[in-house]
This record gives sequence, C-alpha cells and structure tokens, in this order.
Amino acid sequence: MVFYGINVLNTQDSVFTMMGEYSLCAYLPEGTSMKIYLDATPSPGIANIMYAMGSLDGWVNVDPYSTFLSIETGLIDCHVRTGTLDGNPGFGTIYFYENNSVTPTRTKNIYIQ
Repeated sequence: MVFYGINVLNTQDSVFTMMGEYSLCAYLPEGTSMKIYLDATPSPGIANIMYAMGSLDGWVNVDPYSTFLSIETGLIDCHVRTGTLDGNPGFGTIYFYENNSVTPTRTKNIYIQ
C-alpha cells in the first residue's frame, strides 16, 4: 500500500491546492462499504477530484471527478489530485455514505485554491 499525501477524507484539512497530490484513503472493517461523492458548487471554480490511472487500490471510480465506491475492505487508497474544471478556486462538499446508506453519514466542505 502506498500513501500519496494528506488524506482528503480526514476530519481536519479542508483547504487543498490546485493540482495538489493527495490520498483518498479509508480503513473499512470486514463487511462494510463506503461511497464518496463530491458535490461541486460553481464558485466560480467547479471543484473536482481526479485519480491517477493505476492507483485505485480498493476503490472504483464510477463517475469522473465525483464518485468513488469501495470494492474491498481493509486499508484502501487512491492517488488523487484536486482541481477545478475551469482553473478558478472553488468549493465542494464531500458526502460519505457508509454501508449502502441512502443518506450521508458525514459531510466535509472543501475549498480548492
């Protein structure tokens, strides 16, 4: 397992740099699952999270720039870069869905500068 940088899912950091390199990392006990969804708000930039090809260790990306699903348990990680679709700073909200929940179990507001 390789760690690529600060975990964008952590509870402390909310400001990320344009094209910064980070991890999308979680520890999932046996029998659990997670979905991560990034809802971007035009502000004026539209936040996104891009993954590096070949680095989806335990994740699958089902919607470019916004949705990741766990496909394994244990420690899962992915090399991601943060940015905005138009190059301007932007806001977004990360929604955490655990164990196939239809409502988020946690949210995190982020800013990409």
